[in-house]
Amino acid sequence: MIRIRLANAEDADALQRIYAYYVEDSETVVSFETEAPDVAEFRRRIQQISAAFPYLVCEQDGRLLGYAYAHKCFERAAYQWCAETTVYLSRDARGLGIGRALYFALIQLLTKLDYRVLYAVIVSENRDSCLFHERLGFRLFSVFSQSGWKSGRWLDVSWYELKCGSFDGEPSPPRLITDLSANEIERVCAEATTRVTNSPTRA
Repeated sequence: MIRIRLANAEDADALQRIYAYYVEDSETVVSFETEAPDVAEFRRRIQQISAAFPYLVCEQDGRLLGYAYAHKCFERAAYQWCAETTVYLSRDARGLGIGRALYFALIQLLTKLDYRVLYAVIVSENRDSCLFHERLGFRLFSVFSQSGWKSGRWLDVSWYELKCGSFDGEPSPPRLITDLSANEIERVCAEATTRVTNSPTRA
């Protein structure tokens, strides 16, 4: 059985293993971290992010296949309706529609929390991720040329954006994920879960 749900601290070990590959493998430049965080640090990140934002995992029969979350994008108060989104999948879980399902739930929850602009920051040569976001409606709006050095070369970074919610009138501050009821979150996650098995073979 496949299920999408909110992450918890007990997921840290499995999620750290998924993420460590993208940090440490010399063939990938998906992450700009050069040393993978240990499990304790990963657990701290989950707890910190989950206090305010959706942090989602996809599991199958107890095995975690991937995760997606959002976090604050900028510090200044006028940016508070912006969030940055992230998704990582286990290497053997790609092509099953899990990434799309996780992002469906993530975007739905962020919209309910009154976020207006979502950003995805992607290493430009990671074409799979660029295409994935474009298919979900994200728009490329800027490229930061040669802004990172990893794996022996300078790397460009592409910034994508997705507008959500209404821009009419004065907005209320975004809510916390803890402000949503468990039933409301479960409904979104349940709908997203159905999209895994019904999705075409894309991330």
